[in-house]
Amino acid sequence: MKVPATKGGDNGRWERMIARYLTANRIPLTWRGKMTGFTGIAGYGFRRIAPKRAQFLSEETWSKMPEYMKKYSHISNLIVFVTNKTYGDNIEDTIVVMRLSTFTEIFATHVNNDRERYIYAPGD
Repeated sequence: MKVPATKGGDNGRWERMIARYLTANRIPLTWRGKMTGFTGIAGYGFRRIAPKRAQFLSEETWSKMPEYMKKYSHISNLIVFVTNKTYGDNIEDTIVVMRLSTFTEIFATHVNNDRERYIYAPGD
């Protein structure tokens, strides 16, 4: 999916594109523009940031990420979409940042749902 054109302001185009992409991949996340938030998955909070193009590759953006995560610490299991066209013109080039505890919970569920596929026992 190509990233949205954002000339003249964003107006939630990125958020709607992320929601469409996730829905197409069977993750029922929707963007509620009036609430300015994503809904559809209980227990997780989603935010999107869009650093300016010059800052995207600099250390400034990534060194401030812990501060950003701390700012939204009231949101349980925060997942942040970092969007920019710097890494490519495809929505799949969006970077996802989350706390280790959030990642661990998601990945453990994923692995445990199909243990025969993902659990490797040396010597088998």
